[in-house]
Amino acid sequence: MRAPETVFFLALLGTVPVAAPLPWQTVAHRAIAWLKTSGWPVLVYASSRLAVYAVAALDALVTHRSLAGELTLFDGQWYLRLADHGYPDQALHAKSTLGFLPLYPLAIRGLASVFAGSPLAAALLISFAGGLVAAVLVQRLATLWWGERTARRAVVAFCLFPGAVVFSMAYSEGLTLPLVIGCLLALASRRWLTAGMLAGLAGGVEPAAVILFPVCLAVAWRHI
Repeated sequence: MRAPETVFFLALLGTVPVAAPLPWQTVAHRAIAWLKTSGWPVLVYASSRLAVYAVAALDALVTHRSLAGELTLFDGQWYLRLADHGYPDQALHAKSTLGFLPLYPLAIRGLASVFAGSPLAAALLISFAGGLVAAVLVQRLATLWWGERTARRAVVAFCLFPGAVVFSMAYSEGLTLPLVIGCLLALASRRWLTAGMLAGLAGGVEPAAVILFPVCLAVAWRHI
């Protein structure tokens, strides 16, 4: 038997150590695996965002408002004001930033300071990235509950739902929903500490997220 054939035969038997994959090969394999599991939500989400931005630009032309104004309507203005100036030092008898929780404005301020950008750009980036993460997590959670085929449909419904427009605006849902869905996934895999931390962070973004506290308690009690 020739030498190359001998080495190959011995490698099959496990007597010759096989060289470990190179770092770039490991990264490539991980990237391919990630695309297989997350490529669909990324594609659907990116397509839905392009459609939303196109509609926002068209609406700005019709209403003669700036695109920035379209993307910061209603609560978005309050979040940006809170990120810029913080809370007032006394109670006011009028609308103010006191009605908003601090975690999303803190994230805006932190990101804007790190990259020396505008608070609006930071707010929109957080919303966009958070929506993308949420879409990926929706597929994973739906796959766990109902299977891969239904999970793909769930991603489409999630990205095209009218309320998903907030992922293209300066709204806190882009930070809340990844934390909420991540908490549910952590509960499903019984990672109690991770679930509790995500629930606590979500509760610092929006008041509605405190519903996760009894959910965590109920799931942990059932397991115990």
